[in-house]
Amino acid sequence: MSNEKYLKHIPNAITIFRLLLIFPMIFLIANGNSFHFAFFYLAARLLDSVDGYLARKYNWVSELGSKLDSYADIIIDVVGFSGFFLIKPELFTDNVWLWVIPFGMLFLSWFVSYVISKRLIILHLYTNKFFGLCFTSYLLLASVGYEIKTLLFLSAISGTAMALEQIAIFIKTRGNVNLETVSVFKIKT
Repeated sequence: MSNEKYLKHIPNAITIFRLLLIFPMIFLIANGNSFHFAFFYLAARLLDSVDGYLARKYNWVSELGSKLDSYADIIIDVVGFSGFFLIKPELFTDNVWLWVIPFGMLFLSWFVSYVISKRLIILHLYTNKFFGLCFTSYLLLASVGYEIKTLLFLSAISGTAMALEQIAIFIKTRGNVNLETVSVFKIKT
């Protein structure tokens, strides 16, 4: 029984470890080491799936863990996108509308969450996971010379769908939504 008291903190420990990966990522960006940077970014994204899976599977979900995970996602993605932009800016500049639309919609969904509930709400939706998979795969492959436009288009479509789904959930629940809601079809309040 006493071990379970400590085990329930494993997902949060993984999330904190993911945040610590930011430091070598920044160092690698500064030194122009795109391959190892991409490796650390991939590790941080894969560990994002592990912490959430463990939290849900073993019922170690907590409000602190959900918020920590959401903020870690944002910080890691900002560092990741910045790094990829510095490494291969043409990935962004050549396809500007395929970035502006989904990310503009994502910021709009955050604005709607704030207006409705007076707080920033970041949900862990299935569309979010699919977007993350497509987007991360596109960036990683493109950064090493394998630019697959289909992944970029899937990223734009799924990112926009994710933002619209979040907006629909915020409106439907009037902002009173459980952070563990995974779909507009499985809303938890």
